[in-house]
Amino acid sequence: MKIFVLALSWVLMSAAAYHPLTSVFSPLSWVSESPASDNCEIISPQGPKYDPTGTWLVPDPRDGKPWMLVDVKMVNGELRGTLKGYPAGSRFAHMKKCELCPRDDKRKNAPMMGIVIVEKVAPLGNRFVNGEYLDLENGRVYNCNISIPKADELWVEVAYGRMYKKQFWKRVR
Repeated sequence: MKIFVLALSWVLMSAAAYHPLTSVFSPLSWVSESPASDNCEIISPQGPKYDPTGTWLVPDPRDGKPWMLVDVKMVNGELRGTLKGYPAGSRFAHMKKCELCPRDDKRKNAPMMGIVIVEKVAPLGNRFVNGEYLDLENGRVYNCNISIPKADELWVEVAYGRMYKKQFWKRVR
């Protein structure tokens, strides 16, 4: 019995963390008192600081030239971005229908103007998460998250498998 108690006390001591202010071992204090790292994000309960709605210029991921104009609106508490048009010189200006969209997608062969590019992006604190992004280059739908670091800048993170690509959209006045 004495060996069991000693073994149990050793297990409890190794699972506890030393609390430097009280000079006492405190069970699992390291979980709640770990210092915040640079990778942590503080989520604001008030929501995003800037309004994401409006018209945004999306740069071409290949060369950074203007690619398309997307109109972002709040629909039923979620963000939805629709294609509003193409700037002069866009390599997608010739596309009239979404021929690359998957067969089972409702956007297959739909007119490009007004097609939904970003949808189902729900607010979570100071960003928007768990949305869908239609990639016009290959017609596939990917997961996306959106944050608004500045009033005129929208960051769209698109998940391509395990990798993320971040697009920086600029507000059009």
